[in-house]
Amino acid sequence: MSDQVSTVWLEVGLPHKRKFLVCHIYREWGYMRQPDKTSHSRTAQLDRWNTIVSKWEEALRGDKEVLVLGDVNLNSLKWATDDLPPDDAINKQRPLIDSLFTRIFNLGVAQLVSVPTHQGRCLDHFYSNKIDNPGKSNV
Repeated sequence: MSDQVSTVWLEVGLPHKRKFLVCHIYREWGYMRQPDKTSHSRTAQLDRWNTIVSKWEEALRGDKEVLVLGDVNLNSLKWATDDLPPDDAINKQRPLIDSLFTRIFNLGVAQLVSVPTHQGRCLDHFYSNKIDNPGKSNV
């Protein structure tokens, strides 16, 4: 794992049953109490996100169900919107979103939350590589 990102990974399961992986993410905008705010830059955010995505890819390469949930701070309700103003947060976060689409969604993972979770935005996400029945396929 990495001490640069806020994730917790757990392997869950009963004896003699298939195990599955659960990850909780908090995608930070930047580190608290950092005087120079370098962790808030788009480059620093993308570096941290790519660390998360790399670990996620590694987990998906195994033969287990992988559930990832948490506060991702990316509004998934606007991902497909084409006519956003240039200063919209989604446009600024596009490299993070593109990484998710090209590296994770291409591996059969889906975002299962499609309703607002915070002030009209969907920032809290739940992903699964077992879309038909998340959390039940390995019990």
